[in-house]
Amino acid sequence: MHIKIYHTITRGFKGGVPPLRAKKTSHPLRGIIPLRPLYTTMVVLLVCMSILSHQSTATEKLIIKLTSPKNITQFSQKLETLGVTQVNPVNLPRKKDLKNAQFLLTPPPQSIVIELTANDDLDTVIQTLNQHDNIAYVEPVYPITLFSTSESPSPPNDPLYNKQAYMARLELTQLHHLPIIEPVIVAIIDSGIDHRHQDLSAMIHYNRNEIPDNGIDDDNNGYRDDFFGYNFYGESEGKGTPNSHDEEGHGTHIAGIIAAQSNNGHGMSGLTHGARLLPIRFLDAEGNGNQVDAAIAIRYAVDQGARIINCSWGFFNVNTVLRDAIQYAIDNHVIVVAAIGNSDTLIPEFPAGLQGVITVGSVGQSQKRSYFSSYGPHLDFMYIGQNILGTTPDNTYDYKSGTSQSTAFITGIIASLLAAEPDLTPDDIYDRLKQSTSQSEKSKKMGYGMIDISKLISNLDIQLESVPVMPSRSNTLSVTDVLNYPNPIRSAGTTFGFTSTEQGANVQIRIYTPDGQKVHEIAAVTVTGYNNHIQWHPTSIKNGTYIYHLEISGQTGTFSKIGKCTVLQ
Repeated sequence: MHIKIYHTITRGFKGGVPPLRAKKTSHPLRGIIPLRPLYTTMVVLLVCMSILSHQSTATEKLIIKLTSPKNITQFSQKLETLGVTQVNPVNLPRKKDLKNAQFLLTPPPQSIVIELTANDDLDTVIQTLNQHDNIAYVEPVYPITLFSTSESPSPPNDPLYNKQAYMARLELTQLHHLPIIEPVIVAIIDSGIDHRHQDLSAMIHYNRNEIPDNGIDDDNNGYRDDFFGYNFYGESEGKGTPNSHDEEGHGTHIAGIIAAQSNNGHGMSGLTHGARLLPIRFLDAEGNGNQVDAAIAIRYAVDQGARIINCSWGFFNVNTVLRDAIQYAIDNHVIVVAAIGNSDTLIPEFPAGLQGVITVGSVGQSQKRSYFSSYGPHLDFMYIGQNILGTTPDNTYDYKSGTSQSTAFITGIIASLLAAEPDLTPDDIYDRLKQSTSQSEKSKKMGYGMIDISKLISNLDIQLESVPVMPSRSNTLSVTDVLNYPNPIRSAGTTFGFTSTEQGANVQIRIYTPDGQKVHEIAAVTVTGYNNHIQWHPTSIKNGTYIYHLEISGQTGTFSKIGKCTVLQ
C-alpha cells in the first residue's frame, strides 16, 4: 500500500486570509501500525489517513481531544475503518510545580491529530468521529499568520540609534533610567531568535539547568538540550529540536525592538535592559506553523519561568488546545501580549481575541491608526508599528511594519515595569498602562489609545537611576573573530582570542557552571589587532561543560559575548 503524506503550509502575508499550499512526499507503508499503550494522561498523536487516490491535493488536519484513554482499543478500531495507517505519539510539556521548581509526571489531557486530503469529505469524517463517546471535540488544525512586512531592501550597516527617532520623540529612552531589581524572562514565541547577534547575545536567557549539546534531558522537563530555548515546529508530529535559531527573521526583529543591547557600540538600542529573551521557535524558515505547536510552546514558556509571552501572529479561527494554553499562562500569572492583526477588519484573530490577553494595534508616526491595523472591542492599546528598525539574523538590521512591531513595543514597556517593580501583578500592569493613556474609555478603533511613557513612569513608586540615555563614549570599539580554542579543553589549557580596535581596554572573562555558580575569573587588557590571546589552564576545575562570559570595556565602547566550553582533562 502506498500512502501519500501531505504537509499544509501557510506563508506569512499582509492582510486577508492566507492561502493554503501543499507539498507531498510518498512513503510505502504496509499494514496497520497499532496505537501504542498510553501510560500518561496527556499525549499528542499524529495519525495519517490512508489515501488510495494518487491525485495531488491539499491537506487538512483535525485535532481530536479524547475524554479518556480507557476506550482506546475501540477508538483505534474506529480509526482503522477510516483508513488510519500510522500513529506517532508526542508528549506535550509536563506540568511544572512552579513553587518547588519540579516537573510533574502528570501531563494534560490526551489529544490526537489526524491528517487527510481534500478527497475526504471533512463533514463526514467529523460526523463519524463525533459518534464515538470518547470524543470531547473535533476541530480543524488552524495555521497562523505573521503580522509584519519588510520595509527596506537592504539593512543599514552603521550605528543606528539616530535611525530610531521615535525613541526620543516618544520618550522611550526614559525606560533606560528605570532600575533593574530583577531581570524578567520574556518568551518570544515566533520564528526563533539569532542568539549570536551582536545586539542580542548578552540579552538571551539560557536554561541553567540544562547542559547544552550532551543529548541528555538534564532538567527532566521532557526536552533534551534546551539550553537556548527550543524549536517546537513539528513538535506535534514528534519533530521538535533544540535548534531555536531564527531562519525567517521575524522573531529576531521582535527581539531587537524589545531588548537590543544599548551602550555596546553596535547597531540599535532596545527598549529595556531588564529583559532576558527566551527564544521559542514554532515556525519554519518561511514563517509556516500551526496552533497545536504554538500551544505546546506556550506551555513550555510558562514552565520555564517566563513572566511575559509575546505573540506577534494569529489567525481568524482558534483551536481549543491554543485557547487552553493561553489560559494556562494566565492562570500562572503570565502576561500574554498579542498582535491584533494586519487585516484592517473587525473580525478577531487569535490569540489576540482571547479573554485575558493584552491586544495591541498599530499607529503611524502621526499616532493615527495604521491603514492595515485591525480593530474591535478586544483591542486594548495602540503603539507605533510603521517603519520600525529591528535586528535581523547574522548581525544585520532592517525596517518592518505591522502590529507585530507594535506588540513588541508594549512587551518591552511591560518588561521595563516588571524589572523595576517585580511584585506587580498582571492586573497591576494593565491598570498602569490604562492610566497612562489619554483615553478614559475604550473604543473599537483605538482601544485605550497610545501609552504616554512620561505619564507611565510618573505613576511608578520608584526612583529613577542617574544613568545616561546614550553612551558618552564614541562607541567605535569593534571586537571580532572571537574564538575559544582548543575546545574541549585538555591538560594543555585553552586560549580566548579576538580582534580589537582599541588598545588598553579592560577584559574580564568569567567562567560559570550551568547553574550559574562562578568558578573562575580572568582579567586582561586588549591590544590592537588580532594579537589578543588570553590563556587559561583550568587546573582546579572538574570535567564538565561551563559557560564563559567575555566582557570588554574601553574608552570607545563595550563588548559582551556568552559562549560555552567543555573541560575534559
